[in-house]
Amino acid sequence: MKILQGVYGKDAGEIEVDGRTVELTNTHDARAVGIGMVFQEFSLVPTLTVAQNIFLGVEPLASGLIRDKQAVALARDVFAQMDVDVDPTATVGRLGTAYWQLTEIAKALAQDARVLIMDEPTASLAKHEADNLFELVGRLKAQGISVVYISHRMDEVFRIADRITILRDGRRLLTERLSNLTPAQVVEGIVGQEIEGGMEYKQRTAQGSPRAAGPTSPRCSTCAA
Repeated sequence: MKILQGVYGKDAGEIEVDGRTVELTNTHDARAVGIGMVFQEFSLVPTLTVAQNIFLGVEPLASGLIRDKQAVALARDVFAQMDVDVDPTATVGRLGTAYWQLTEIAKALAQDARVLIMDEPTASLAKHEADNLFELVGRLKAQGISVVYISHRMDEVFRIADRITILRDGRRLLTERLSNLTPAQVVEGIVGQEIEGGMEYKQRTAQGSPRAAGPTSPRCSTCAA
């Protein structure tokens, strides 16, 4: 994903956007072809406002001076496009994690991103916040924005994805429409072998330990590692 953002250079292969081969030597190249990314780790400045964070480094200028009011107005337009309620004048450090995530997404969209990469965006969100994010992803898709969503959580993948790509050991195992796959097939692709006995929970008893006589607890047969 960092290669797609121009952070790293590619060693081989080609990158195509809208069927056109592009060369991404830096982050400016990626932005120019409409690729934006929301990293798992936030890159916001807590002491700045939401609008200032969105346009940090690309501030609207007039006679060499930053036009804060214009930045606020532009930020409001981006949030209106996202159909979310965020105050562009609020200081980021005083907002909750969900608003940080929305600010990161707005930061990418403000640069006219047509391909938005999200790297495990729900890692630090509560369930209701994640549900709101999924609704936002749906709205962005409806606007013609392509979303590359990276996750290890199968329920999220089957909830929002149209196509799935499974990567294992640095290689692409498959790319397929999600409607053609079952959760078991996806898990088998990830671990590289058939899952015997399915993915149901089973009662297990610890072996070889004085504590083995204690009560058993439910364990997932696919999560022993």
